[in-house]
Amino acid sequence: MKKIFTLALLALVAVGASADTKKDAAQSNKPVFTTIKANPITSIKNQNRSGTCWDYSTISFFEAEILKATGKTYDLCESFVANKDYMDRAVQVVRLHGDCQFAQGGSAYDVLYVLKNYGICPENAMPFPGSLTGDSLYNFNEFFSMLEPYVAAISKNKAKKISGQWKVGLQGILDAYLGKCPEKFTYNGKEYTPKSFAASLGLN
Repeated sequence: MKKIFTLALLALVAVGASADTKKDAAQSNKPVFTTIKANPITSIKNQNRSGTCWDYSTISFFEAEILKATGKTYDLCESFVANKDYMDRAVQVVRLHGDCQFAQGGSAYDVLYVLKNYGICPENAMPFPGSLTGDSLYNFNEFFSMLEPYVAAISKNKAKKISGQWKVGLQGILDAYLGKCPEKFTYNGKEYTPKSFAASLGLN
């Protein structure tokens, strides 16, 4: 019995020594990286459960272009773009009596359209994504389950004349979930409107 115990103990010591040797060998062979040039990048964003890849990716591209051209880092507001874009898309759907698509998805042009027509604001000028619904990020499941049928009901309405009040109701839904777009805000001690801020970014 003593022999078996002694042999087992020796085996454990041998395994431990072998593991230490392998560990030392792995550390000595560990590659060493030298940074030659570190390119600056903008912050990482998370669209979470929202169909706004078009918004996040294009804003990210513009932020990178501003950084490349000016050396300045900005965090631009995706919810500002979504708020303005969804409203104008809804107007188009109603004008065409529902004969076009109204959905979460979009294109890079939508962001450029908003920048040209409405400007933009920094992320901190509007509520943080998801904060209005008690979440840490966006979740459009509830949001669009109300928005899509609302726009569809107006666009397919049989009334001879539709009042402009549907826009007030739709804007209320957009503001409740995305936040109200500011008319003015202060950034780095200077007051801007969304249009003057967009003009200051140096985007061509």
